[in-house]
Amino acid sequence: MERTLIVAQGLERERIIAAISIHSPTKLIILRSKRDATESLTKHINKHIELLKKALFSQKSGIKLYPFLLEIDDTKKVDFFNLPAAIAEIDAIVKNEINQGREVAIDISSGNKIVNIALFVVAQKYGLRVTYCVAGKYASMNQEELSEETIPEQIAFSVREQYEIPRLPIKIEKIPVDVLKALEEIGGKAASITTLAKKLYSSQKEIGKREIISVSRKIDILAEYGYVIKKRKGREFTISITNDGKKILALESVI
Repeated sequence: MERTLIVAQGLERERIIAAISIHSPTKLIILRSKRDATESLTKHINKHIELLKKALFSQKSGIKLYPFLLEIDDTKKVDFFNLPAAIAEIDAIVKNEINQGREVAIDISSGNKIVNIALFVVAQKYGLRVTYCVAGKYASMNQEELSEETIPEQIAFSVREQYEIPRLPIKIEKIPVDVLKALEEIGGKAASITTLAKKLYSSQKEIGKREIISVSRKIDILAEYGYVIKKRKGREFTISITNDGKKILALESVI
C-alpha cells in the first residue's frame, strides 16, 4: 500500500531520515513555513532540504538506499506561527492524501513547536501513527553560525532512539462556528442576541423564541471557551468576538 509520511521543515536531516527508516513511505511531504523568522533561515533550510534529497536518492555500491521512496513533495505551505491555521492547513493535506488511497503517518521530530502541535492534533483526529526521533547530540546555534556565508551544522547530529506516541482519548469538539462567522461579518459585535439571531436566520421572515434560545445556547458554549464575551445591557446582552474567537475561525473546515 502507498504510504505518505508528513514531516516539517527544519535543520534536522538525521531525524527526518530516521523517521523515513521507521515508516518506509512511498511519498514524503516536507511542510514548508509560509513565513520564516529570517530570510537567512529560509536559505539555510532550502540548503538542508537539497542535501536531504541528495541523501535520500543517493546510491551506495549501485544500490538505492531507500528504494521504497518514490516522491518528495516540499511545496505544501503551512503557517508555522498560527496554531488554528496550521491545524486547518494540515487537515486539508492529510484529507487529500487519504482520499487518494494512501496511508498517512506523521513524524514530529523537526519543525517548531506550533507546527508539531498542529501535526499531533490532526493525527489524533484521523488516528494516524505518530513518531518522534530523539536526538543523540544537539548543536549550539548562535548568530555567527547563521551568517549568510555559512551553512550551519544540523541542530541534531544523530538519533538516539525512536518514540512512538500513543493515540490519546481526545478529539476536537464541534463548536458553533456559524455564530463566530456571523459576528465577524457584522464587525465583531452584536448589540443583542436578537440582532445576532436575525443575522444567522436571515432567510426566515420572522425570528421566534426557538431561534433566540438556540443562538443563546450557542453563545454560552463559545463563552466557555473564551471565543466570545457577553455583557449585560439592560434586559439584553451585547456579544463580542474575542481575538481567540477570530483565530478559531480558521478551523471552520475542520470542526
